[in-house]
Amino acid sequence: MGSGRLPGEAPGLSAGPEPVRGSGASPAATRPFPAPVRPWQHELIAAAAPGTFFTTSHYDGHAAVLVRLAAVAAGELAELLTDAWRLRAPKRVAAAFDGQVRPAGDGAYGVGWARPHRARAARGGERGEPTLRAEGVTTKTPAVRTAVVWGALRSVLAERAQAVGRDALDIVDAGGGTGGFAVPLAELGHTVTVVDPSPDSLAALERRAKEKGVGVRGLQGDTADLGDLLDRDSADLVLCHSVLEYVDDPTAALAAVAGLLRPGGAVSVLAANPVASAIHRALAGQFDEARAVLADPRGTWGDRDPTPRRFTAETLSQLLTATGFTVGAVHGVRVFADLVPSRLVDGEPGAADALVALEQAAAVHPVLRDVATQVHVLGRRP
Repeated sequence: MGSGRLPGEAPGLSAGPEPVRGSGASPAATRPFPAPVRPWQHELIAAAAPGTFFTTSHYDGHAAVLVRLAAVAAGELAELLTDAWRLRAPKRVAAAFDGQVRPAGDGAYGVGWARPHRARAARGGERGEPTLRAEGVTTKTPAVRTAVVWGALRSVLAERAQAVGRDALDIVDAGGGTGGFAVPLAELGHTVTVVDPSPDSLAALERRAKEKGVGVRGLQGDTADLGDLLDRDSADLVLCHSVLEYVDDPTAALAAVAGLLRPGGAVSVLAANPVASAIHRALAGQFDEARAVLADPRGTWGDRDPTPRRFTAETLSQLLTATGFTVGAVHGVRVFADLVPSRLVDGEPGAADALVALEQAAAVHPVLRDVATQVHVLGRRP
């Protein structure tokens, strides 16, 4: 099955559901189109939204996640396939495609951003209002799965801009991948650098930034390399999203982040929550694994768990304090969004807005916050 609009698509044969293959002699064009995930992410995504995504042992170690077509929204699937194709397509073909089509959104979950900062004075609009794009249609609906994080980031950016007396801030996205956060931040007029170990992700980042008409610097490296790649005291904000779970030493990683920040600068930390993992494993019928998550100090469910560690709000706050940060706001991210089928959100007028409002309320609820898929904590360098 293909998206119906990507160059070089042709049906192909493989085990399981029919994939999409490219035509031509290029090895990159003849591979099955994978979902835009890294090998260790496919089980995490499947566990986070078991009603829509899943995996099998056949795909162990592969950068692919399987999709239940009856449960996934058409726009979400189209964007998933487009991003997967863009990661694997020959550069010349991808560049030609990008010049003809303005891709709908940003990643599998359809996060797109308007570019209001260039016309803010004329229109009086709010800076950086998030939007969803599905099948070429843009709406002013905040992206459900990321609305809480973006809300927190907007507050941090506004406070920092006022404190330093300039709107354009210096931002580093550690492990920023293909630019899901970096490109929208650059669209707001900020100077953004992405540090990521994957050359494929950085290539996709470059293309995405070009599509949006912005510049984002990409540097290949790990979070532990931040001190070698960038100057000390050079950043106003550092994003550390879905990174601490996988680094060798989370304390060393946050210490490296602290070295980049100017006094008063902030770090945005987003990490997987072990309590939510237990819930998701139970919903998938893996009851022993769910119990193992709750018993394991690292929050893992076994040797095959693709996530080496998870963090509660308490352990994440303790880690920030130990590395010299002052802990700020704590939010739960995706309390309900991963449990609600996409068709219920996409098929009802106003449903997405209502779910965002519910997520925002649940994000700070003293009980619900602690069962969210991810924990988001802001830290500040004194």
